[in-house]
This record gives sequence, C-alpha cells and structure tokens, in this order.
Amino acid sequence: MRARAIPTFAVVAAALIVSSCSPAPVVGVPTAHSPGGASLPPRPGDIVIDGLDPCSLLADEQLIQLDVGISANREPRRDGRRTCQWRHTPDEPREGYVVEIHIAYGAEVMLRNPLGADVIRVAGFPAVETQTLYAPREETCQIFLDVAAGRTIQVSYDYLGNLPMIREVACKKARTAAEFVIQTLLTRAGG
Repeated sequence: MRARAIPTFAVVAAALIVSSCSPAPVVGVPTAHSPGGASLPPRPGDIVIDGLDPCSLLADEQLIQLDVGISANREPRRDGRRTCQWRHTPDEPREGYVVEIHIAYGAEVMLRNPLGADVIRVAGFPAVETQTLYAPREETCQIFLDVAAGRTIQVSYDYLGNLPMIREVACKKARTAAEFVIQTLLTRAGG
C-alpha cells in the first residue's frame, strides 16, 4: 500500500484546525458555512460499530463485484480505529478499497475538510464524500458514513495504476463499496 492510502488522521487533524473552508454546497443540506455550523441530515437509525471487524463488512459476493481480494487487516489503533483493505493487483486496474471504523468522531467532522466535502446519502444514511490531503484528487475518494452519534465508517477508493482516472469514477466506485458495507450491516441487523 502506498503511504497515501490511509492518512485519515491527517485529514481529521486538518479539518479540526482549519475553521474556514469551502465545502461544495448541497441544496437543502447544511454545510460548514451554514449558520449554526456543520451538520448532517438525520440517520434512518443507528448502527452499532464498536468492536466490529472491518474485514467482515464486505461479503465474498461483494468482493467479486468489486474485483478485489483481501490483503490486510490491521490491529486496532490506540484511538480505536480499525482498518481493512482490499486490492486488485498486479494487473490493471490497480486499485483498492479501505474500510475503517472510527469511534472517536462522527462523519460531520469531515464537513470541515479544507479540500471540500459533499453531503450525500448512501443506502439511506447520510455521508460525507471528500478526499485526503495527501493523494491526487482524481485518483481517490473517501466516504464517511454517519452510522451513529460520534461513530463513522470510512470507505475509501484509491487508484494506484497508470491509466487515466477521473474523480467521478473514483467516487462512484467508493459509493458502490459504501453501499455494500451498509447492505452488509443492515442484513446482519435483520433490516
């Protein structure tokens, strides 16, 4: 994995430090520039993610659709983040997905990303679509799913190959993986 694939701590730190940014406005959805600060629309319910293994959030059938295989499961970090990644290599498209569970902050923190952020919905749940500070804009997309108060699941797509990539495609791939994650969670919960 390249060093730029999971620098989430840097994005969060920058988002907390930077107080004036320019997130992309979404009609009818408050942004970081809205009166009263950043917020997200309501969730359809809460999903408990504490102690959850991120490698269990994409089923075998979903991995086949994404055309990737599991490559790493990291031990929980001191801040409670748990990470799993899947890659398609060595042939093109050289791409990968990362799922990271955050229990120290909610998705709304990412609305303050200095590189901008869009509020979207993924399988009915509010989410923030943004990018990392350390990766080319066209090759990556990160989605922070708002699953409970102070809890978020980050789903990232990262293109590592030599072919042209555009942001719209990168974000479409990240949204597909994020939808799979929510589907898996709702299926487990019986929803």
